[in-house]
Amino acid sequence: MRLYLEAALNDFVKKTGVVPKRASTPYAPDLPRDQADQLISTPGKYGADAAHYLMRLMFAARMASPDLSLAIQRLATQITKWSSDCDRRLLRIYGYIANKPNIALIGTVNTNFNGTPCIIAWPDADLAGDPATSRSTSGYFVEICTGGSHHFPLAWGSRRQTSTSCHTCEAETVSLATCLRQQALPAQLLLDRLLRATTELFVKEGNTATICAIRRGYSPALRYLKRTQRIDLGFLHEAFEQERTHLQKADTGDHKGDFFTKPLGIAAFTAALVKIGMIVITGS
Repeated sequence: MRLYLEAALNDFVKKTGVVPKRASTPYAPDLPRDQADQLISTPGKYGADAAHYLMRLMFAARMASPDLSLAIQRLATQITKWSSDCDRRLLRIYGYIANKPNIALIGTVNTNFNGTPCIIAWPDADLAGDPATSRSTSGYFVEICTGGSHHFPLAWGSRRQTSTSCHTCEAETVSLATCLRQQALPAQLLLDRLLRATTELFVKEGNTATICAIRRGYSPALRYLKRTQRIDLGFLHEAFEQERTHLQKADTGDHKGDFFTKPLGIAAFTAALVKIGMIVITGS
């Protein structure tokens, strides 16, 4: 997507007359509360064309640039209330694109693999980590594994949850249920049909309390839930009782879904790129 993103950057510079300052990540740094409040209360300059600027980048993020997913998702929720703080964040994203090396999302498939490929899903959630809302952020990364280090990306995404979660276990449950229902299980069914074989699905979860609640099908900590999240918990409990669907604990440092739920510093961001298979391409 390099040429596509360069065209988007050139279009932004041409329309605004502003050359964004180069940046190493797409995340604008947090400001002191008084400065942030002042920017949020001031209408932004790019509000009229914000949808145009964001939609081009959203397409890139969906197709082959997962490194843009979270930053675009958070800014897209501000379209109807665009502020000067949104201007600052939009400039940061384009500054990252201006500084972005020739990086590509790479996957490998082992053609000599004798077994059946498995699907690995990495759902994650960030509890109320977005300062613009009390709602948590869900993220996921889904890939096919054909043995050893051979992984091929299938899907990824970042989105704001539709209601406020009161603690981490609830937020993680919502994220995991969404990933399993909308991405992982459909991918497993499709692979079964294409390969005419039974495909294993492994879901990596980083929160121990969430794993315990799903395996029991109930959690005293979630007894206040009335319907939607309670249904999610029951759905997950039943799904992981199936022989070919496995719930496993993953260390936070190894989790690939973390990249899609929270802004990361330069070192962590660079490490996360490598973790999901985004590498710098050298040569022409």
